[in-house]
Amino acid sequence: MEIYNALALAYKKTGSLPKAIETYRKAIERSPNALVYYKLGEAYYQSQRYSEAVDALESARKLDRRRAHVTDLLERG
Repeated sequence: MEIYNALALAYKKTGSLPKAIETYRKAIERSPNALVYYKLGEAYYQSQRYSEAVDALESARKLDRRRAHVTDLLERG
């Protein structure tokens, strides 16, 4: 899964958000976890896909309620 995260981050840094989103989704298919859902939510948010961002962030929060920054992002939306 680390390879997917590294690849998605590289896509984000080069401005290829659609590729980053696709890669985060592949990572989630293999091993769903709060951090990847959070990163997916960020990518959706940066792409102005707000509804999908909220869905991804809600999934992150369900998996790990200790992540206060997820709640912060959701409250900003």
